[in-house]
Order: sequence, then C-alpha cells, then structure tokens
Amino acid sequence: MNCLLAAALLAGCSGSEWPEAGQPPHTAEANVPLGIEGVAVNAEVTVTRATTNVTTGSIGIFLSGSATAAGTQNGYAEITNRQYNYATPTWTPNGGAGNTIYLGGTDAYVCAYHPWTNGLNNRLAIPLTSQVYAAAKDISYAKNRTLNGASTACTTTFAMTRAYARIGFKFQRSNYPGTGTISKLVIKNLLPTANLNLTTGAYSTAAGTNAATLTVSKSVTLPASGTVDWSENYLLVPCTPYNTGMTIVLTVDGKDMTTTVPTATYKPIAGEYKTLTLTIKGTGLNVGTVSTTDWVTGTGNVDFDI
Repeated sequence: MNCLLAAALLAGCSGSEWPEAGQPPHTAEANVPLGIEGVAVNAEVTVTRATTNVTTGSIGIFLSGSATAAGTQNGYAEITNRQYNYATPTWTPNGGAGNTIYLGGTDAYVCAYHPWTNGLNNRLAIPLTSQVYAAAKDISYAKNRTLNGASTACTTTFAMTRAYARIGFKFQRSNYPGTGTISKLVIKNLLPTANLNLTTGAYSTAAGTNAATLTVSKSVTLPASGTVDWSENYLLVPCTPYNTGMTIVLTVDGKDMTTTVPTATYKPIAGEYKTLTLTIKGTGLNVGTVSTTDWVTGTGNVDFDI
C-alpha cells in the first residue's frame, strides 16, 4: 500500500515506515496517507467548459466512515474541515505531518471544498449567503467519493464545482433627462441564504422568496452615452426566482425604479456568471442585454427587451 500526499505524484511508504509524528491519529488500520493528485475548479455551467487547476491557498477536507452519520464509523474517526495547503507541487496538511489524513482497509467517505474557511465544520450543511463577491467567499466543492488504503484507491483528484452563481451590472441612459445618479440597488425574489450538503451537492432549498435578497448602496452616474459599470459583483445562492422572476429596484436621482427579469431569461445557476445591462429611461427602467461570462475565459451574449 503505497501513496504519497502529492499533486500528480505517487511514491511509496508503508505504515511501518512512518515517523512517530506521522503515525495514524485514529485507528491502527488507518496507515496509508490520503493522496491528492490535484485540485481543480470546474464551473458547472460554462461557455467553454474551462477547468482551472488550483495551485494556491488551502482546501478543507472531510472524512468519515459513513456517508451521513457523525462520529466514529466503519473504523474511522470523523475528520472535519482538515486544512491542506498547496506547497509547490504538493498539497500538505496544515500544521505538519501530525495532521495527515490516513486511510485504512475499509472504505471512507471523503469530500472537500475550496478555499478553506475556519468554522465550516458540518459537511452536511455548509452555509451560503447571497453577498458581495470576494474570492475568499467563492466556494467550490467536490462531493463524496469512497477511498481506502489500497494502492489503487488511496488517491483522488478533487474536481470542484462552484457553489454560487455570480452577477454583475452595467447601466446606460436612454432619453433620461436627469443627472442619472444611481445610489442604491436592491435585488428581490431570490434566496438570501441556504445550506449546501458537501457530500451530495444538494441545496437545502431551491425556491426564491419575496424578501430582499441584497441591498447595496453605492454611487455611480450615468454617462451621456455608453455604459457605466456598477464596479461590484455579487455571489447569489442558486435558486428559481419567486413569482415571475428576479426584481431589481434602483434608486436614481432619489427616486425608485423597478423592473422584473423573467425567470425564463435569468435565474442564478451555480457556476454561471451573468452581467445585466440596465437601461434608464425617462419612462422607467428596462433590461437591455444579458451577457454570460465564464469565470475563467469565454463570453457570450443574449439580447432581449422588456
């Protein structure tokens, strides 16, 4: 039984050869280290089906002898949110060899996510929140797979799927006579929060609510021609919007303007990055274009009018 914790590299070391500090932390049978062949983020819905290898930061790994039960199961003590760091070219346990994850002769269930975050200790319910985009909040995950200490079953590649949808906004003027200062953006009819089951990839709910999903105050001014970027993206919990679709309320020159984007035109889908172009008119607010951008490369456009 030979495995080395490494990226795209295998080597040999039997259980009896581990230094004392690296001895299995739970059962005597668990004496082969988990091998990580690689970590990649694969957007679930993309234009180009691009995959990006993760070569920075940390991942969190969960291991259990049961797909759902907590505690010691099938000879394995449960491991929650064990941090592994990328150190070229290998993934290594944070804190040294004493934190190595070991596999034994029976099957263990292993899942993971990126980037590692302190306090995410329940693999069955990882909290998601619709929020301002930040790389540290952009969670990707790899569902359960079964591994054991056999030489053919002790390594894995975590091909991860993004947990959130991502959205951005641009604004343009069309026969709008005012100054065109946009001071607030409200998104409604989506999901403010939900939980993600890392082991299965299932969300606790997929139905939007009529509550405000996001309320953001900024200040941008419409140009005489062309578009202006809101200069902030948002991570959205995937869902089917409430009622007829996502509602957007803009405060323009102190007055609220509202439009609804039909569900058939837009709904937040995990792994999908959309940019909505909103047109401010003297008579109201229209959605002019929806563009789809892969989080890595490709672009595409869908035009429609309301």
